[in-house]
Amino acid sequence: MNNKPIYILGHKKPDTDSICSAIAYTYLKNKVEGTDKYQAGRIGNINKETEYVLSFLEVEKPQLVEDVKSRVIDMLTNRPITISPETTIKEINDIRKTKQIKSLPVVDNEFKLQGLVTMGDLAAKVMTDLERDFLGPTKLELDCLSKILNGRVIVKNHDTNLSGKVLVGAMSQKTLSKYISKNDIVILGDRPKAQLDCIKAGAKCLILTCNTEPNEEIISKASQNDSAIITVPFDSFKTARFLIMATPVKSFLKSEDIIHFYDDDLIEEAKKEMLSTRFRSYPVIDHDHKLIGMVSRKDLLTLKGKEVILVDHNEKSQAVTGIDEAKIKEIIDHHRLGDLSSNEPILIRNEPVGSTATIVYQLYKEYCISPPKHIAGLMLAAILSDTVMLKSPTCTNLDKQFAHELEKISELNIQEFGKRMFQEGAGILKENPNSMITKDFKEFSFGEKKVAIGQMNAVDKDDVLAFITNIRKAMTSLVNENDYHLLLFMITDIQKQDSLILAEGPEKASLEAVFQKPLDLDSLYLENVVSRKKQVVPPLSEYFSNQ
Repeated sequence: MNNKPIYILGHKKPDTDSICSAIAYTYLKNKVEGTDKYQAGRIGNINKETEYVLSFLEVEKPQLVEDVKSRVIDMLTNRPITISPETTIKEINDIRKTKQIKSLPVVDNEFKLQGLVTMGDLAAKVMTDLERDFLGPTKLELDCLSKILNGRVIVKNHDTNLSGKVLVGAMSQKTLSKYISKNDIVILGDRPKAQLDCIKAGAKCLILTCNTEPNEEIISKASQNDSAIITVPFDSFKTARFLIMATPVKSFLKSEDIIHFYDDDLIEEAKKEMLSTRFRSYPVIDHDHKLIGMVSRKDLLTLKGKEVILVDHNEKSQAVTGIDEAKIKEIIDHHRLGDLSSNEPILIRNEPVGSTATIVYQLYKEYCISPPKHIAGLMLAAILSDTVMLKSPTCTNLDKQFAHELEKISELNIQEFGKRMFQEGAGILKENPNSMITKDFKEFSFGEKKVAIGQMNAVDKDDVLAFITNIRKAMTSLVNENDYHLLLFMITDIQKQDSLILAEGPEKASLEAVFQKPLDLDSLYLENVVSRKKQVVPPLSEYFSNQ
């Protein structure tokens, strides 16, 4: 219950740096701490480039994490104490005394929920039995009955299920026979003739008190009539009291209308139900109806959100859904500071380098851990992708140094591997225009302006020209659907190191002021511009901040 994973997540519309850095940092964290609790995740579909990298290096893609909202399963801390339908009232009372719990879930052999028993249910059952003229009719198991009474089975019948009423044979022998019906359970002392009459009258079981031993005639008659005999050490009064405690849960279990939660139910929905019904505790099951745990209102007060580490981003608009409910433990990033906050101090590693993977590799070096070949290959791919083969203006000397070090560890060739990686990434042209725009896509808030920028790296940007008409239509739809003030789509030619920027939205004319160039059919051709982060976002942010 306490082995909850700590997710290491990149941003929405994940790129190669986002995915590969998450995987590489996960490996490092688990290695350093000697655990497996850190898990790399992704919050979107991977692009063609990243798909190639993972396939080439034979690395599985991270688990899809759709949100980190708090769910009922996050409230579970301990494994539940459960009982079976055969558990007796006495056994439940023993559990109550040692565990101090007020309700117990009842499960079958497959751990599927059968019902819920509360201490109130037990009290009601005992009081009801005490008010009857006879104890029963009830349903008992012979072996269970013997165990509860610390007894010894002298004669065992073929059908060990006891379902008749229970009575104490304290009256005269003549009167006693009038009260006995077939299948009854009779408590008797050392009265051989009365014992024999009870068997003849059809009693299913004799309970002989004070360690009474039946004679041979009675044993023989009981065997002939398929009647059981148990001898117990208690007197009649105590035996009768203990008989009530021998009742199994299944004889009075209520299995209908049990309010329960599924493990993936949202906390907010569960909270509403708890406040409106106010039971002490509620079963939690999975979608196979198997019990996972129990929750109470007290668990709401101690609930801690999912723990996450963010890589390659630190803005809420780019983070996983539900980030406000999560506990951010660390941020490893190389972008401008965003709008995320935390309730307590956290580790933030933010450096002006070309790739998050550069920072992650620096951490490997600080811990004196050499990455295995496939991890080194992932970090190399991330650096090459984000720095456009080490040619982007964002590329630093440290990026270049680390790329060459990782090249040796991974036994890859930077030029061959990088070129192949970008060629595979260009396969995005086969997809629909909307996917082309949003595969590597980031949203920004510049003052009151909502801006989004998509980017695609191409071996030759001319390959995209045939798709511009459809891309324009898709951009118009995205602007209308999301109320963007400005939507840009950068088509970057990694060979020529330039970009064609397509613009849509009510603020598209602002590009002329930002880049001091006139728009040509709502597009700009910018030489030596390949970095969204360093060459496009900063001037846009400055321009809109001054409006």
